[in-house]
Amino acid sequence: MLLMCGTFAFLYDFFYLKSLERIPAVEASMLNYLFPIFIVLLAIPIHKEKLNRYKMLSVAMGFLGTLLLLTKGDIANINFTNFRGDLYAVLAAVSWGLFTNFIKKNQKDTIVSTFVITSVAFLLSIGATLLSSRFIVPQRTDFYGVVWLSMSNIVLGFFLYFRALRYSPASLIASFTFFTPFVTLVFIVFLLRERLAVTDYLAALLIIFSVPIQKVGSLIRKKNVIVGLIDLGY
Repeated sequence: MLLMCGTFAFLYDFFYLKSLERIPAVEASMLNYLFPIFIVLLAIPIHKEKLNRYKMLSVAMGFLGTLLLLTKGDIANINFTNFRGDLYAVLAAVSWGLFTNFIKKNQKDTIVSTFVITSVAFLLSIGATLLSSRFIVPQRTDFYGVVWLSMSNIVLGFFLYFRALRYSPASLIASFTFFTPFVTLVFIVFLLRERLAVTDYLAALLIIFSVPIQKVGSLIRKKNVIVGLIDLGY
């Protein structure tokens, strides 16, 4: 199980980085943040979670936002910025959806799991580097970047993510992950100086709010159950 999770963790980074080579960071980021949709969809066969109308609405909103992003608002005339780059970004989202659902089935110690998954991803990264890249001596800034990504994304990020998955349903965790696009877009706009069009904002809103709508549906169902019990005299 951990070997498979390590493979999906590697594939997520691999596909996402490949997409960034071909499409703008904003587009890659928004497509990548479809992963909560795939977490929800894949939780149905893997964890036997039920598909209700709120989850269906969530999926529809996510894919509509994606279509709007890819077509730049001209849905009648689909024109991909770079089809392969967009495909890589979506494959990254699928990889993370699979990773999340399989790691939730893992019952081993969190620290041990993090170490094994990171080691597997590291070995696969070495293989990918040997096959498709060349070795260069890293600069000091490169070293600082690797240290920062390792501590924030892998050491701390994986640990907290695993702990959350252990105590919460996969679909609920998917809802909370949509807070991250706000932070990502802020950094992209201010650090990379990329501009957002009106359609980008609308697509972002559809994608960002597509999964949290599940929580609204869950609260409505709970309220109806409570009202029903009161009516029955419980």
